[in-house]
Amino acid sequence: MPPFALRVAAALVPLSLALAACTDRNPAAAGPEPARPPSSLSMMTCTVSVQAGTMHCGTPGAGSGVSAAVLGNQGENVRLRSTGMSYDGTSTFRMDVTVENLTGQALGTADGVTPSADGVRVFFHSGPVATGGQGSVAVQNADGEGIFLAPGQKYFQYDGLLPPGDTTPAKEWRFTLPNTVTSFGFSVYLAAPVRAEAGWISMLPVAAAVAVGDTQRVAATVRTLTGGAADGVAAWTSSNGSVATVDAQGLVTGVAAGVATITATSGARTGSVQVVVHAPTFNPPPTFLRFTVEGASVTSGSPADSVKFRLEYRNTGGFSAYMRVSMRHATGIQRECASNTGFGWAGENREYTCGFALPDGLLGGAWRVERIEFSGRTVQHAALLAAGAPAYVHVHTAVEDRDGPTLDSLIIHSDTINVGNGRTLDLDLWAGDRMYTDRAEAFLSSAGNPRLTFFGSPRTPANGRTPYQFRNQIPYYYHSGEFVLDSLRLRDTNGNRRTITQAELAARGHRTQFTVTGTAADTFPPQFSAFSFSPDSVVGNGADTVTVMLAAEETVDESGVRFLDMEFERMDDTTQRRRCLKNAPTREWYLEMTCKLVFSAADVGTWRVRYVRAIDFMNNEAVGFTADLQALGIPTELVVTPP
Repeated sequence: MPPFALRVAAALVPLSLALAACTDRNPAAAGPEPARPPSSLSMMTCTVSVQAGTMHCGTPGAGSGVSAAVLGNQGENVRLRSTGMSYDGTSTFRMDVTVENLTGQALGTADGVTPSADGVRVFFHSGPVATGGQGSVAVQNADGEGIFLAPGQKYFQYDGLLPPGDTTPAKEWRFTLPNTVTSFGFSVYLAAPVRAEAGWISMLPVAAAVAVGDTQRVAATVRTLTGGAADGVAAWTSSNGSVATVDAQGLVTGVAAGVATITATSGARTGSVQVVVHAPTFNPPPTFLRFTVEGASVTSGSPADSVKFRLEYRNTGGFSAYMRVSMRHATGIQRECASNTGFGWAGENREYTCGFALPDGLLGGAWRVERIEFSGRTVQHAALLAAGAPAYVHVHTAVEDRDGPTLDSLIIHSDTINVGNGRTLDLDLWAGDRMYTDRAEAFLSSAGNPRLTFFGSPRTPANGRTPYQFRNQIPYYYHSGEFVLDSLRLRDTNGNRRTITQAELAARGHRTQFTVTGTAADTFPPQFSAFSFSPDSVVGNGADTVTVMLAAEETVDESGVRFLDMEFERMDDTTQRRRCLKNAPTREWYLEMTCKLVFSAADVGTWRVRYVRAIDFMNNEAVGFTADLQALGIPTELVVTPP
């Protein structure tokens, strides 16, 4: 379809329109609640104290357990954690929320490898509502609305694949509430695509090596969706019987040099292990046997507490006296230990240990055992979990760090920025904190331009201070004029945050205004490239789908398309509508949206396209209504027939 021009309007678009791709259904036409997806996990109820800045969550009826919130079966499935809570005193409550995967398989992927477009979603099943004080509470910055147990449920989406034991980056949740509300509560579900909705089989060892003529026992445990042991007996097969065979009890026999995959199957569940078969003179990779942790729950700064890792493995082809263990906190900080001293040798089995003490002020919470390395072999965190080996060290802080970072000093190097000459925002700041900072942000605003967020580049921290450099380019498509440094925000490695406002900066004698020149402002809206839907008639049986495609583009010297939107409405009842939306994750000169809509028996009738819309990063908007599309000869009517 050739490009087409439609009526345009330059207008600011509310943040609530910046949603991820989804479909939306009017609650008035909801009908019976849809079935709960099989890949969803359990519900959790949460209560947030505005005054104390805490969130307590648990399974329904479990009461307010600990502040480390739990989704489903007290930590067996997933865990929510909240940090950096703040309230502006009038309307907006903020908190950074992470999701930790406690199951034995990756979340947010249908094949275990490729991230799903839906990611990991936390749906609001009920609330938020005030539980202390009076007033209404609403989610302010949800990523979208969709159908989970009912139409129109708001959700926050964490993109990317979430491996077992991993924690997502923090996402800011914002709620609108008056200062008469002292606490509020809500119930949420977590839904995520998974590879094995029926469960899977964990294998031990996670990899194996066997010499020709020798045998190696492989054990299989049938697992549920979330990793618990399930009933079932596995049937064994080998991918290459000329290399290795396996009997009904999982005993593998090496036949000839090569590689074979040994698979255990129980109903829809499967598990596999790769076996390297080598000649007796070949030096094989070692076989992981056992990994333990002494001091899996310790207190930082305590002389009596330390962590010691113990590894046992087998290697029939020689030994390399070496072991390294790495562990990582959710903030990305890592610690590791190494050893080249073995002990307890018994035949072909070897044991090694390494460990370290934990200094006062070390970040509390769960430290993940990232990987262990030995004799040229690496076992990752996920493999440790699958083998049932310890994969976490829990650290209790001797002294809690609850104070946010401080702005020690700020140097602004220029008051005029000529974008045409390549000049940038140029400032340095030093943040002071007991545990150092891990993020510094600067926020700039200007009339007629969207707000700018810049992240500083951290340099080496020392003596409780972390220096940051800001060398950031103002986008060339912004309007020239006066820009204001309206705030700075700092976060330390324990998640505490502090915001320094423009008034505070000015009171300390810092310049907060900049003159920007040399820009070429984007004042033109995007242009539609294509729009279609197919077929134009479907049966309202809840199975037939309508595929909608909408595309828009901008010229290369403009800001790029950021948002696409279209909506159907029912002609005999215009309160019933269906919508498709897409928000560009990055600047795109050409943005295309494809979505599928499903109609039921309650939707029988004639529907029409109410509008199509595209918005760029300068909030210039192109919109075409029904009459505009019809004037261009573009089909606008969709017929839903009785089943």
